[in-house]
Amino acid sequence: MEFKQLISLVTEQKDYQDWKCRHPNAALVHVFVMVEPNRAEQYDVGYYDQTTKQMASFTVTRAKEYLGVHEHDEILKDPKHQIKPLVPDDVHVELMEALDIAVKLQQHKYKKDIALKHVLILQKLPIGQVWNITFVTQQFQTLNIKINAKTGKVIEDSLQPLFQFGPDKKR
Repeated sequence: MEFKQLISLVTEQKDYQDWKCRHPNAALVHVFVMVEPNRAEQYDVGYYDQTTKQMASFTVTRAKEYLGVHEHDEILKDPKHQIKPLVPDDVHVELMEALDIAVKLQQHKYKKDIALKHVLILQKLPIGQVWNITFVTQQFQTLNIKINAKTGKVIEDSLQPLFQFGPDKKR
């Protein structure tokens, strides 16, 4: 599903409109989706109210069926950390395009690390507005790839063990 279509589908819902009335300062902060074999994709679209420190996630299926809202109490306990709002007009790379870029990078640079599950989050980080993509691999690794949501350029990629043992983080 295209990004703007997903956002429109959410903002048309009565749940969203009611929540937005109670949280007029809320802004779009993330789109989350997990892709794994034999499981239907669901998109979680998150809105955060900086004033009340509350978040709501609105869930939609790939078949464009609205499933409902999940409201969260205070999200951030660390006052130094800030959730930054997305700029929808700066999203030019769609979810499937970002996933394709990440898969190509994985197949080229990390051939031995076969992905079992894909986790995609569109979010605004200090490095910019990105598709933050994590592959969980058969080799018990996590491959993290950050792709600029406007240009499609890979900003960074790293492979880390899924489990790290001991205080010095060595295996």
